[in-house]
Amino acid sequence: MYPLSVVLVGLGPEVAAAVRAELLARHAGPEFEADSPDAVHERYAGSDGPRRLLVLRVRSAADAVFVRKLREAFPGWPVLALTQAADDPGIFFAVNRAGAEQVVPLPLDAADFGTALDRLAAAVRPGGRSDLLVAVSAVVPGCGGSAVAAGLAAELAHGYGSTLLVAYGVDASPLPADPDVAAVKRAMVPVAPRLNRLAVAPDAAAVGAGPAGFLHVLELGRHVAAGVVADVPCAYDDLHFDTLWAADQVVLVADQTVPAVRTARMILDAVAQSGPGKRVHVVLNRYNPTVRGLTAGSVSEALGGFAVIPVPGSPGGMAVGGLKGLTRAVAVGAGPERAAARTLFARLVGVFKSTGG
Repeated sequence: MYPLSVVLVGLGPEVAAAVRAELLARHAGPEFEADSPDAVHERYAGSDGPRRLLVLRVRSAADAVFVRKLREAFPGWPVLALTQAADDPGIFFAVNRAGAEQVVPLPLDAADFGTALDRLAAAVRPGGRSDLLVAVSAVVPGCGGSAVAAGLAAELAHGYGSTLLVAYGVDASPLPADPDVAAVKRAMVPVAPRLNRLAVAPDAAAVGAGPAGFLHVLELGRHVAAGVVADVPCAYDDLHFDTLWAADQVVLVADQTVPAVRTARMILDAVAQSGPGKRVHVVLNRYNPTVRGLTAGSVSEALGGFAVIPVPGSPGGMAVGGLKGLTRAVAVGAGPERAAARTLFARLVGVFKSTGG
């Protein structure tokens, strides 16, 4: 799966259809289709969102100026140029000098275009491996951890890039013994544009017994999506903690109850004792500001000043758009900063074992 959202620029119906088919083969699709570079400027000018891949059709060497203008307007956005090479042999040089990372001749050859996409993917995500694995876990049962995981995955797919939601033990997808990247791609179920879901059975011998199989699937997921969200069962077992250790970021989901706040505080204390490193976010789910003694400010104070992200409730559950704050926090944390060593949660295991949790 390609790691960037894709914008098609001036391709025309026939070429656009061929490009969409190749993106679909990678479980991706265009975020926006523009008739001209001006339409791209109109939509994205001043945007502080994530990078996009610009797939631009250049019909002559003279039109290579559009490549340069887009690169100047959107620095860091890679450009893949589709050119009419037979009509103008000098077009390759013009487009390359204008700043296109990849140039593919028309008519489109699927293998050639796929290779260009893969090269760009490797450049954007070295080794083709995502640096965003987020483990989402309720601190006590009933806090809505799965709902937050699904909502976060949907928000990341919309604004960050292709996202894979991996759940454990629900509607398991078929996976062979010792699965590889190709097997994970086949087992993924499309949910929305740039969002796929994969479920792993708790007793699936195909992916190995215990946490190792689940972690193996998560690692494979890093190679097929820009971001991976793991919906971790609130069980306080090896699977639970090993997944938290493996993640780049952790989202702890609490609600406005005393047991949830106490457990969140215990987890945060264990993390703090292990030193800085892993980014941890605390969500106060189904938030009601009128609950006395458990407002966002009160909970933050109970957590030793740790900031909480309130997610409002609604009659149907989570309020629409309620996870935007969490999504921004997670997306800002993606990139150079990596997860700390597994000792980060080692003391937490001891805490729960010593208390019989």
